[in-house]
Amino acid sequence: MFTTQLDSAPDRSATRCAQVEEVVRFVAARAGTAHPPVVTGDLNAEPDSDEIRRLCGHKTAPVVPGTVLVDAWRYAGSGEAGWTWDRRNPHVAATFEPSARIDYVLVGPPTAGGRGHVRGVRLVGDRPVDGVWPSDHCGVLAELGGAR
Repeated sequence: MFTTQLDSAPDRSATRCAQVEEVVRFVAARAGTAHPPVVTGDLNAEPDSDEIRRLCGHKTAPVVPGTVLVDAWRYAGSGEAGWTWDRRNPHVAATFEPSARIDYVLVGPPTAGGRGHVRGVRLVGDRPVDGVWPSDHCGVLAELGGAR
């Protein structure tokens, strides 16, 4: 299990790409074989960005051959946008930035027995409680399968 936060400046894609390369090398060097690696975090990049494609090894060569991650939302999401940076939240609205999905749960391919299979995913903290938003970001909760 790994977590990270990438540079947040909108114009720093190249910096985030360099950070992604370090993250992937770190994960690849430490991931075991009993469970697929899980990488979570505020990646400050949208799903179709160079950063996320590079991190997942999706639609591009992986940073480390054989190290590929699956975006849990893309795999098991409801088909909704899944915005974790949502203008409904007054903290986000105050930034004048658009809503986006920038927080992730990424999982390596499941084992042959199904360990790590993404069963479901949903947002948490995506509405106020007693008028108070818990954070400026919504969380992503993924349910992963165990061995069969």
